[in-house]
Amino acid sequence: MQDGLEKIIINGKGIPNGESADELGLVDLINNRPVHLNKIFDEIQTRIKDMNEDPEWRDKMIDYETRMLEKEQEAEEKGMQKGMQKGIQKGFTNATISDIKKLITALRDFGGSNEQILNRLKQDYGDQFSIDKLKDFMDQA
Repeated sequence: MQDGLEKIIINGKGIPNGESADELGLVDLINNRPVHLNKIFDEIQTRIKDMNEDPEWRDKMIDYETRMLEKEQEAEEKGMQKGMQKGIQKGFTNATISDIKKLITALRDFGGSNEQILNRLKQDYGDQFSIDKLKDFMDQA
């Protein structure tokens, strides 16, 4: 973007490495620590304090943060659903099937009956495979 502005990314949790006093002061502001460098920082801190004490502003910020959280949660849910669909469409990896067969073998080694093993498979993988497919895995293991 050619807007003539210089953009700086600030890591508020990073380790200082030769930054200026103003840059370090800005990091302190980000982390809600007091800064006593110059008038500009004093004015900024006064403005922040005034805004935080303004009930109308605080309500607007809470509403904004709530909407942002809701959008984030919606996006996460949509992403999870999309990922699940892609996983289902692509099929499951051989590693997953191999893991299921190893579980079946281990449960048999510990004396599990076919009914117990099938119940465990339904519990762990029933949302991914049909009962018939799980039975097929048991026959193959």
